[in-house]
Amino acid sequence: MKTNFQHLRGSRGRSLGFGLVELMVAIMISSLTVLAIVQMMGTYGRQERLGGSVNETQNNALQALNILAADAREAGYGYVTTELQDCTNPVTASAGVVASVNGIAVNALTTAVDIVDGDSGPDEVSFRFAKGLRPGAPITLGGTMASPVADVPVTSTFGVQVGQLAILSNTAKQCTLFQVTGVNSASTPKILETATAVAPATIYNPSSAPTGWVSYSSSGKVHPVGTLIQRTYSVSNTAKALQMIESVNLFGGASAELLVDGIVDMQAQYGIADTAASESVTQWVSATGTTWAAPTAANRKRIKAIRFAIVARSKVEDSAHTAGAIALWPTVSAATNTQGSEGQTYTPPNSDRKMRHRVLRAVIPLKNLQWGTS
Repeated sequence: MKTNFQHLRGSRGRSLGFGLVELMVAIMISSLTVLAIVQMMGTYGRQERLGGSVNETQNNALQALNILAADAREAGYGYVTTELQDCTNPVTASAGVVASVNGIAVNALTTAVDIVDGDSGPDEVSFRFAKGLRPGAPITLGGTMASPVADVPVTSTFGVQVGQLAILSNTAKQCTLFQVTGVNSASTPKILETATAVAPATIYNPSSAPTGWVSYSSSGKVHPVGTLIQRTYSVSNTAKALQMIESVNLFGGASAELLVDGIVDMQAQYGIADTAASESVTQWVSATGTTWAAPTAANRKRIKAIRFAIVARSKVEDSAHTAGAIALWPTVSAATNTQGSEGQTYTPPNSDRKMRHRVLRAVIPLKNLQWGTS
């Protein structure tokens, strides 16, 4: 029987199907298509990671700035009054005339904020505030103390608690930190006891007067501090993070606590007025030089605000980006109706040049200092 294979052939007599050339062309086209898709997905993935990293960088900078701003608003709360801001020689039992107690400068006990300039590196900022039942309300003495280490006669004991800290001040601008170990409201005058038998009162209340201690008279005042909090913020160059050490009643933490990742720089400046009586900031200055590295009592009262610049760095490199010097603040000469400004920049190290950076800035009025001098 004769079989007809004509239906398996094309119009020109060739067999239907793919030849080697057609198959190779199809494979090449498919390969190019897959390669394009892979490249597109890779680019999309890199952009997605970069975008996520940039968003995280922005959030880190915002979180760090919010932490600093919250404590800046609390700075000086509860104890920074005119009398304490005038203190020129604060003393403590542990220090006498020594410069610091447990790493905290004695002359800083009555200040609300301190900036330590980091030169070419990040700055360090300390805030102090009090937690007590009489925020900012001093008590007048009810007589003269029998000795510099004697109990303190007062006109009122309202809001004073055993175990809290207090600061004595007088018109001679002398100040002494002590701990209340007892409250006698029945005597005349009322008494704040300063015994050394109650631990840890020996840290604050000496048995004999150290150098620089004085007896306070009826013109003196007691400022019940309650609990004295100091928080010091800095940037860990190793961890690339904002860190904080909290000190409670002059006892600091054993080590810094890392708070926010991705922070590579923090700069701060004082906003100062021309005079202590003015509330208008006319100049922004770094904590440098003979005037602002260690401000006198008179110059501390000119500090009305603080401003921060936080620099955060991404974790993902951007090959298309090269970071240069980043302006934090411009240099502006002080003039009428124009705030002066000391300019500052941040230059990323070579290892970070391919990283994205974000800078956030904030200006915080130090309201407790302003109210304390009014």
